[in-house]
Amino acid sequence: LWGTQLDITALKKADDALRRSETRTRGLLNAIPDMIFELKRDGTILQFIPSGMNEPLLPPEEFMNKTIGQVLPFLADQTAFAIERALESGLVHAFEYELPQRGEKRVFEARISASGVDTVLAIVRDVSLRKWAESERDKLIEELEAKNAELERFTYTVSHDLKSPLITIRGFLGFLREDSRNGNITRLDSDIQRITGATEKMQTLLNDLLELSRVGRLINKPEEVPFADIVAEAVELVEGRISQGGVAVSVSSGLSPVYGDHHRLVEVMQNLIDNAAKFMGDQPAPRIEIGQRGFLDDMALFYVRDNGIGIPHEFMENIFGLFNKLDARSEGTGVGLALVKRIIEFHQGRVWAESEPGMGATFYFTLPCSPKTEQ
Repeated sequence: LWGTQLDITALKKADDALRRSETRTRGLLNAIPDMIFELKRDGTILQFIPSGMNEPLLPPEEFMNKTIGQVLPFLADQTAFAIERALESGLVHAFEYELPQRGEKRVFEARISASGVDTVLAIVRDVSLRKWAESERDKLIEELEAKNAELERFTYTVSHDLKSPLITIRGFLGFLREDSRNGNITRLDSDIQRITGATEKMQTLLNDLLELSRVGRLINKPEEVPFADIVAEAVELVEGRISQGGVAVSVSSGLSPVYGDHHRLVEVMQNLIDNAAKFMGDQPAPRIEIGQRGFLDDMALFYVRDNGIGIPHEFMENIFGLFNKLDARSEGTGVGLALVKRIIEFHQGRVWAESEPGMGATFYFTLPCSPKTEQ
């Protein structure tokens, strides 16, 4: 009886090692957040390994032996250029593209590198989260730069505006001392009145600054409220100036309800109406119109229009700045419109003005009608 004996121990070890290697490779590929394509020079897909983290646009088998132009026609030219560059230079060539997935736009990065004389590997990664983070970072940088610039203007303006009543107080304290020594009661009373007026102005400035600083920090609970109610409250608060100037106020019907801080929104309307009534000039029939002009960016677009003196062109860019006053002799501190802007922006809205000198002014602003959801 003849027989053959073969020691297969080495073969079994090699087979086990191969299985372990395949399992390791499969696990590695499943863990990689990238899609991997092997492409010919003409863009034909030779191999496709999907990502374990992202669902492919098509089943893997439907990519095989098709060109990029057939499965992703909008990427054909860009991919062809990248393949040629990678094959010619031997360097990695990368580009980004957008692709709608599950109802949202996703951003992908493709990195093309030569793998042979006429073949390349394309490593494709979803970079949507990174792009969003970069966008948010850029927004934060812009906001920080704007805040720093505002803080610089704020510091300069506050020091300037608070210096004026301090100089007045210091000067009249000297007069007060002199008049008290001389027994000049009439001038003594006048000095005291000047000092009192300067301290009241300083107190008003400080109160307005405190009010401005609270916007965004101390806020009442947001709620849905009819905008007509907000307008009615604001008109009542400004009734004294309206009556004194003989200003007619008309409010359109059908104003949308808004969602926000009731108290702060009344402040917005109070400042806008008071501002309009203050700058009527010698208009014989002063009028303020309050209404809505539809919607903008999914927010209600309201306006406050007057037929007063209007805003000179040189002031248009700075009207919402801190302490900027059209007339230095007018009452108030110039904080009103800055407060309006900050409250509106805190509610994620926008505010702007349109005006021609002598033709009145219109202030437009947007407000949400419901809670704003995070994107």
